[in-house]
Amino acid sequence: MALMALVFSWFGIEFARFGLAQKAEMSRINLASSYISFPVTGLSWTPVLAERLVEDFRGMLGKEEGNDSWVRQGWFWCSLALLE
Repeated sequence: MALMALVFSWFGIEFARFGLAQKAEMSRINLASSYISFPVTGLSWTPVLAERLVEDFRGMLGKEEGNDSWVRQGWFWCSLALLE
């Protein structure tokens, strides 16, 4: 998963640069405005993956886990419910 975040970040930046040179045919909008979503996705995965890795390493070392992560506490699912 971390590899995918790296791929989305690295190649997404190149993809967004490619979009700077293009415009949508009908709306005449610069395509970088939609292509920027790929590097943003990769960068937003990074803190979530880092948190998961830390939790996994703590579990392998046998240390007790304190509070659950914000994902398990339901913040993520509550935000999705608000979108409905």
